[in-house]
Amino acid sequence: MSKNSPPQNTSTQVKKRKLSFNEQRELDSMESNIHKAEKRLAELTQESSDPEVVSNAIKLSQISAEMAEVQAKVDMLYKRWEELEQTVS
Repeated sequence: MSKNSPPQNTSTQVKKRKLSFNEQRELDSMESNIHKAEKRLAELTQESSDPEVVSNAIKLSQISAEMAEVQAKVDMLYKRWEELEQTVS
């Protein structure tokens, strides 16, 4: 590599750019979307501790599966939020 060549991009470098219209809308609604998903997760957690649900294996299994889906969604939303923030920071 010569002295005058530009530095090579590495995976640790994040390219800064302006968000597209859709990305900005996504970022603007991210906190609300996370709040809704976390609220649903709290509702499911509360429901899963109901004695009627605890004694019903099928219902408990359904709620547990939905809780896993909602938790995955929350995790994905936080990751995407971080990606969008890094893009503009």
